[in-house]
Amino acid sequence: MSIIYKHETVRLPCRRGIKIGGCYSASWAQVKIHLIVRFAAPMVNETDAQDSAGTWEMNTPELSTCFGCGALLEEREGPTHRYLESSPACWALYGEVLAREYSHPELMDIHRLSVDAYAVQHPGRESLSTINSAAIHLLRLCLILEQGLPITSANDAIKALAEGKRRYYWLTPPSSRGAITVLDVSKAASIEDHRRAVREWATSAWQAWTRHHAVIRKWLPPNLNQKL
Repeated sequence: MSIIYKHETVRLPCRRGIKIGGCYSASWAQVKIHLIVRFAAPMVNETDAQDSAGTWEMNTPELSTCFGCGALLEEREGPTHRYLESSPACWALYGEVLAREYSHPELMDIHRLSVDAYAVQHPGRESLSTINSAAIHLLRLCLILEQGLPITSANDAIKALAEGKRRYYWLTPPSSRGAITVLDVSKAASIEDHRRAVREWATSAWQAWTRHHAVIRKWLPPNLNQKL
C-alpha cells in the first residue's frame, strides 16, 4: 500500500489491519507510526513514534456525519429539533447561521431560503408534522427557484396554501439531499458570500428532490397568480 505524503510516495508495511481489495493494509494507527518514523528526526524509534501517534490521536477531534444532510462536523452533545432530525452539531451550526441572518437585516431577504433548505435536507420520519413541513418548504423552494417568484410573494403564496388546508402525503426523501449544506454557508466571509452560499444551498437541496418535482408542481394551485 502506498500513499502520497509530503510530495513523496511512501510504501507502507502491509500489516493486518484495514482490508482493501483482496489484501490487508496497515491500520490508520500503524500508518501514523510509520510516517512519524519515516519523516521525523533520524533517532526516532518505533516506540517513540507510538507515543507521538497517541498524542496525535488525543488531539484529533472526533467527527460525526449528520444523518440528515451528511455534513461532517466535530462531534458534540446538545439539543436537536423535535422532528427535523439532525446531529446535535449540525443543529447548533444551523442556529449560528440563523443568528448571523437575524443580526444582519440585509440578509433577511434570503433567510427563508435558509429555513427551507435546512428543512428539506432534514425531513425526519413520516408523521403529520413532517409531511406538512416537507411539503410547505419544498413548495416555497419551487415557487422561488423554479417559478421565479420574489421571496415575499412566495411567502404570501405559502400562506394561501396553508389557509386552504390542502392534504399532502409523505414523499420518500432522497438518499443524498444535496452536495451543499449548512456547513458551507457557515464559512461565508461576507454578507454577499452568505447570500450567494444560501442560494446555492437552496438550489442544491431543491435539485436533490428532483424525482418528486412533478408531484410538488401539482400541489401548486392553478390560480396561484390571482392570489398574489
